[in-house]
Amino acid sequence: MPAQELSRAHARDWLVNPWYGAVTIDGQGPPSDAVPGRPAQGFTAYQGTKLVIFTGGEDNLRVRVRVESWSSEPPIADDHSEIGPETSELAAPSGLITISDGDASADQFELPSPGTYRARVTGHGQDAAQLYREAVARSTDLNDPQFQAEWAQLHGREEYVIQLWPTADRPQTTEPGQDDHLEAIRAWARSRGLKVNVQGPVPEAIRAMYDASH
Repeated sequence: MPAQELSRAHARDWLVNPWYGAVTIDGQGPPSDAVPGRPAQGFTAYQGTKLVIFTGGEDNLRVRVRVESWSSEPPIADDHSEIGPETSELAAPSGLITISDGDASADQFELPSPGTYRARVTGHGQDAAQLYREAVARSTDLNDPQFQAEWAQLHGREEYVIQLWPTADRPQTTEPGQDDHLEAIRAWARSRGLKVNVQGPVPEAIRAMYDASH
């Protein structure tokens, strides 16, 4: 097995429906109306616990999304990708993320620990939306078996791979009274349903949330 395979913790695939041309990866932070807007360039945008992938723009086609969790920066998923890679950061204070599926969410994906992760996205199948529209234009009846067969073949043609790995946390030293302070942060996080380690450094994302609330 190649050495880089050993550092990958786990991976999962979904077929999801875009919602207004976008798929959202949610780091499960406190409820917020803040959603990143489409950038002038590129196909991803992020803000805090939200990472948005802007797709080919056809909500009638299911998009394949693959999430990979790594312990350190991995090789690029596919150096022949049609778009990307684009790399950003995603805060996951609960240690869980969800992938949007239409106006709902797909199953949760558990990360190794709460914290902030680097997120690298690559994409394939950017012709899927155009092929679907051409199939619609050729058909006089969307219930026609020929159209239905073409439509079925296009589901999952558009694909995105998201590689996640932890950012390097700032070293934390133990000073007088710091243990009590860290325990107070952990107690606060647990009271809000956040997943937090019982010993060692507290993830930067949770420390920032605690500081902002006090």
